[in-house]
Amino acid sequence: MGGVDITDQLREYYDTQLPVRRTWMPLFFWLLDTAIINSYLVLKKSNKDINHKDFRMQLVWGLIKAGLEEKRKSQIHEVRLMN
Repeated sequence: MGGVDITDQLREYYDTQLPVRRTWMPLFFWLLDTAIINSYLVLKKSNKDINHKDFRMQLVWGLIKAGLEEKRKSQIHEVRLMN
């Protein structure tokens, strides 16, 4: 029971849930929150000293950088195809 309470508490700190009319989106946001929290808890178990907010910030910026690199690669690929 303690693990569930901790997870619910961490989920409430930085909730990604948005008000939507589509029925599948709340499930997506719940799964997203659960995946983020589980990865944070796994990282904490490996004796990394990082707080929840810093972990989320590193995750967000890592995803942004990965997306930008992927976009840059696809643009380079398109230029090569045109030439």
